[in-house]
Amino acid sequence: MITRIKYDERSLKISKTLTIAFGIIPLLTFIFACLSDPMSELSSFLTLVSAASIIIFLFTLFLYLDNMIYLKRLTRNHFTIPINKYDYENDLSNLPRTEAVENRYVKDSKIAAVIALVIYAIFLICDFQYLFKWMKYIPKISDTLFIPLLVFHLMLPIAALYFHFQCNTDKYIDEVDISDGRKTRKSIMKAIELLIFLSVLSFYSLFFSHGLTQYLYVSKNSRHDIPLNYFQDNATMTVTSNDLHNGIWDAKIINTPEGSCLSPHLYFQPVDGADHYVIYMVDETDQMLWLATEIRDNELFTGENLTTHANDPYYQYIGPDPRYAADKSTCTIYVYALKGDPCRSISNINGYGGDDLYYEILNVIEEGKPNLYGNVLSYGFISGVYITK
Repeated sequence: MITRIKYDERSLKISKTLTIAFGIIPLLTFIFACLSDPMSELSSFLTLVSAASIIIFLFTLFLYLDNMIYLKRLTRNHFTIPINKYDYENDLSNLPRTEAVENRYVKDSKIAAVIALVIYAIFLICDFQYLFKWMKYIPKISDTLFIPLLVFHLMLPIAALYFHFQCNTDKYIDEVDISDGRKTRKSIMKAIELLIFLSVLSFYSLFFSHGLTQYLYVSKNSRHDIPLNYFQDNATMTVTSNDLHNGIWDAKIINTPEGSCLSPHLYFQPVDGADHYVIYMVDETDQMLWLATEIRDNELFTGENLTTHANDPYYQYIGPDPRYAADKSTCTIYVYALKGDPCRSISNINGYGGDDLYYEILNVIEEGKPNLYGNVLSYGFISGVYITK
């Protein structure tokens, strides 16, 4: 039975070169992406290349480490390191050797088994945390949700048991030993590779559990049946604008073919304890026309979408579009004072209505702690019509 030579000095040099090359590429692309316009297609492309290069870099780094460890273990087992393994017909038994030893790396399997159990313990702690949350929100089916999660993570103790079996030297030998019919045990690098794969799968199950728990939390602690006009009827903040005259918005805020499309002036009362403010504008169909989520001042001046916040991805102004409106249409601007960050980042103006934004994002400050529920300290609005013809 032939024992293949896994790596040689040539493969070590190749893997080292690739690791260095793919380590430099993401660094350079990241630098160029930072220097370019963050909203440009070039920046998006460079960011994508950088992310892909990082994945390839990690793969080549893993290959290089595996290569290096293998060759060092050949040396410790008293083999001569081959420059080209095919000079020895890719057969480990053909390599010159000064002394015969075997099973020096049984500890690899022991270490891998311990690591697998530690990772499992971490996921098990997370599993029980979600069980306790589900027992509070949905006690009748909490165990039904918990059992599949628990069973899914059993892959890790099974892997630990598998590594434990490989400690048996009567049935397994190291990959740097000459095969005599016994099976080859997983090296430490191969074991880590398997554990990373299983951990990623287990993480996705927790990701699903997190999303489910967040949905249950919001559903339990908020009211999704309140219409958007509730915020007008119960406003606690006064909002004014120099661009609203006798209930009519100035034409310069409209998204006209001439290209005015200036975000309107706003002034609102500062709120004690507010960390920042979120502003959004909607039309009669609840279509989002303006979203600004990182506002620290209580006054915005006309046209800041083209000046102060021209390159701010968290300040998106589309403006009322007369091409899709009646002769006279209503636009309403809502202002919310927050005591902390929203429960999720919001940088995309599309896909949210006014009430969706409030209940799903703004009003939850820390998931799982009902006593901290309610991120909004105060809110107000200003409404007017704009003339399209």
